[in-house]
Amino acid sequence: MKKIYLLQVLLFAFVLSYGQVNQVIDINSGTASSNPRNLFVHNGNIYFSADDSSGSNSGGADLGAELWITDGTAAGTSLVKDIRTGSSGS
Repeated sequence: MKKIYLLQVLLFAFVLSYGQVNQVIDINSGTASSNPRNLFVHNGNIYFSADDSSGSNSGGADLGAELWITDGTAAGTSLVKDIRTGSSGS
């Protein structure tokens, strides 16, 4: 049991020391957060919910929280679909 615990602690320390988080794109430009959540990895892409209330990355309209995709680059980050029209979000 101690070996498993030690392995978990070492793995966590390794991830913290070598892991790096970078902002790929500012989905909701301005002072408000896009509040990305519900991240799901599929075929090397990350799908997530985010709110572009400023409309800066969704054609100028406030769509609310909708489905987005990223491949980890700014050029590869985009709105998948406005699933529920209006500013309420999906």
